[in-house]
Amino acid sequence: MQRTWELEVCVDRVDDAVRAVEAGATRIEFNQALALDGLTPDLEECRWLVHNVSAPVVAMLRPHADGFHYTALEQACLLRTCYQLMDCGVAGIAFGAVDNKQELDWSLIEQIRKRSPGRELILHRVVDTLPGRLELLPRLIDLGVDRVLTSGGASRAIDAIQELDAMQKAAGEQMDILVGAGVDCQIVKDFVASTCCRQFHGSFRQGASRPNSTEITATAAFLESQGSDSKPD
Repeated sequence: MQRTWELEVCVDRVDDAVRAVEAGATRIEFNQALALDGLTPDLEECRWLVHNVSAPVVAMLRPHADGFHYTALEQACLLRTCYQLMDCGVAGIAFGAVDNKQELDWSLIEQIRKRSPGRELILHRVVDTLPGRLELLPRLIDLGVDRVLTSGGASRAIDAIQELDAMQKAAGEQMDILVGAGVDCQIVKDFVASTCCRQFHGSFRQGASRPNSTEITATAAFLESQGSDSKPD
């Protein structure tokens, strides 16, 4: 039975990635420094995870926490790091950038897309710093972006549930909206009950320093119970 939902858990330690997959995560987003909203992870740790967990591993590509604008030198380093992450075998890259006008850096996103053939490209929460998210979707689809990780611009995804539903409806089957920020089992139930969103992303730390395996398991079990039913209109 083909699954139409995904439960992605973001972690910054290999031990946490292993535990999250054991608890039911269907995909891992691997970072360093989640306290800084995630930075590019260690390459060798990425390589180890790819070969030692059963779920796909997506790597964050973000060299610093000082916004999402990158100098020419930083861009050159980003492109090289992208190749290195591909060599580690990651299933995808989570990336985003803005230009001098604080608009999406379409050129750099396109370059990352070209350097990651056959892998997923996820626009991360840089989109939450921008207005007009719905209007960005057609061009992102044209560029070959597979998913957009977003809270709909709110501090918690549940507070933008209508916008996130509208984004997924606008994207249709061409791209997934990956719901993030404050995600837990109850929020996932709320989204499944009233939206067409079927992909969810969270750290599941709930104030703790490590992911809550019980909460991951409960969320995964609920999503599993939804089977492969098609998304609601």
